[in-house]
Amino acid sequence: MDFLNELNKEQLEAVFEIERPVLILAGAGSGKTRVITYKIAYLIKNNFAKPENIVALTFTNKAAEEMKRRIDNLLGVKNVDKVWAGTFHGFGLYLLKNFGRYWNLCPNFVIYDENDQEDLIKDILKDLNRSKEYSARDIKEKISRLKDQLITPQEFSNIISNSFDEIVLEVYKKYEKELRKNNALDFADLLLYSINLLYEKPAICGFLQDKIEYVLVDEYQDTNKAQYELFKIIVLDKQKFSVVGDDDQSIYSFRGADYQNIFKLEKDFKNLKIIFLTKNYRSTQQILEIANALIANNDKRYPKELWSDKRDGTYPILFRALNEEDEANFVIRQIRLELAKGRKLSEIAILYRTNRQSRPFEEALIRNNIPYKVIGGLSFFDRKEVKDIVAYLNIIYNPNDLISLKRIINVPKRGIGEATFNMIREYYNKGYSLLEAIGEVSRIKREVKSFYDLWKYFLDLKSSLNIRELIATIIDKTNYLSEFQNQGKEELTIRMDNLMELMDFADNFPGKTQDTLGDFLSHLSLTSSKLESSLEEGKVSLITLHSVKGLEFEVVFLVGMEEGLLPHYNAATREEIQEERRLCYVGITRAKEKLYLSYAVKRYNRYQEPSRFIEEISHLLSVKK
Repeated sequence: MDFLNELNKEQLEAVFEIERPVLILAGAGSGKTRVITYKIAYLIKNNFAKPENIVALTFTNKAAEEMKRRIDNLLGVKNVDKVWAGTFHGFGLYLLKNFGRYWNLCPNFVIYDENDQEDLIKDILKDLNRSKEYSARDIKEKISRLKDQLITPQEFSNIISNSFDEIVLEVYKKYEKELRKNNALDFADLLLYSINLLYEKPAICGFLQDKIEYVLVDEYQDTNKAQYELFKIIVLDKQKFSVVGDDDQSIYSFRGADYQNIFKLEKDFKNLKIIFLTKNYRSTQQILEIANALIANNDKRYPKELWSDKRDGTYPILFRALNEEDEANFVIRQIRLELAKGRKLSEIAILYRTNRQSRPFEEALIRNNIPYKVIGGLSFFDRKEVKDIVAYLNIIYNPNDLISLKRIINVPKRGIGEATFNMIREYYNKGYSLLEAIGEVSRIKREVKSFYDLWKYFLDLKSSLNIRELIATIIDKTNYLSEFQNQGKEELTIRMDNLMELMDFADNFPGKTQDTLGDFLSHLSLTSSKLESSLEEGKVSLITLHSVKGLEFEVVFLVGMEEGLLPHYNAATREEIQEERRLCYVGITRAKEKLYLSYAVKRYNRYQEPSRFIEEISHLLSVKK
């Protein structure tokens, strides 16, 4: 099998082990994605599993598509598309769409994104007369974390410990009722409901376990409790799986990720085989020595040391800046030197702990006419015009979606204010459907009558138009672009371009069922994940450390290496400091050839202490003055 000749000894061991459950501890840059894709190709080529009986779980749709593309290149067979490859949430959505009807779940549910969740919670806080006291965002985050931990409102009521928890509990209960009434799910529900479905319907669970021959999980260290529970249910019968992860790169506890899931595997699967991948194909040995020295200070980890064949590199450079402007000027000087040697702008990245640190670097780059991009800016799917049109599609697909209705009932402006919308809500709360509620109010409010007629018109058209035509009809019949007429020609052009992009996106969506609109909206919800970022040719990348995992650059500047920044001042416990160290480790291991570290003596007009992480690796650094 020619393609296996490209793997090293440890990678081959990971690919060939198919009878036992396998934990592959893959260090940074050790070729973990290659191992997963080659293992899937090996399973298919040798008839150990059919493509349609393989599940590959990743953390972004982009990673899943790349995985499929690589397998297709290895095997050259069209049925690779039958491999179920996608995110945990995508897998949960697949289960609910296919089997939810056996669990009394109405199939035309919509998925609320973070903004929709916040809007709903704002309404609940307003109804409770608590909107001035509490942040909807904070409550939304708390509820999401509770769901990730599989904690229901009833269970939460037994562990509340302060006044904030009390209001969260009150909102959580009402929030769940409103979601059900609106026939909506949030992202956490995709996992929570799937788990409940499989526990409460053993026949469905058994069917799924029989169908799935092999499960592979990428970035396993980033799984939360719900993801681990769902994974455990589907593999428990055959115990044929490979999970690939690195406990040294677990940096998302604030999102609910629990790197302890790596250690739980040994407890839950007694036959587990552990394979270490330590050969790094990305960085020079000098950079890896620093990474190894740093991460060795963490005690909760599987001990491993990365190594590389690239041994002719230089040791990373540490720069002590007087202040943030001096630090930015140093970075600019080094970038100019790198460019003079033939380096491309896209091969350079500036990494920092918090978003606010980008300002002096952006100013310096602009001043020096160096193009750059801040990774993690506003997503295409978060732009107003895109969210507005998607909200129209949502109420056409699910006429009980109160949050989407609230977003667009006065977009473009129709003279429907908050008082009128509250009248509609009152009817809705009395048991009327949303359409009926609007019909009642339209008898006394002419402006509501025009919207009512428009909505019914769209509902009648739904089955006769494809998605692109439906979007075009919404834009036309609502006179949507009038919303931007006063913002200037350039702004109007940008909005129109984005709407054209949305229509092109709809054109390229492969509708495979009668429920094409529902499939499209679900696909849109999963595709708009904020975790997926894109780099640009001809630009320096500015990225937070939390956003940089999975990326690599020839030259990396890791700036702001100070106490209070890295580690962050919010990291108070030993456990939190260890995660900050892992975050620093991730930053270091993004560098392929050159690494610069810097700290400022004074920042934000305050004197700073160098990071403790510098002290831990100082013996391996060259100091630049």
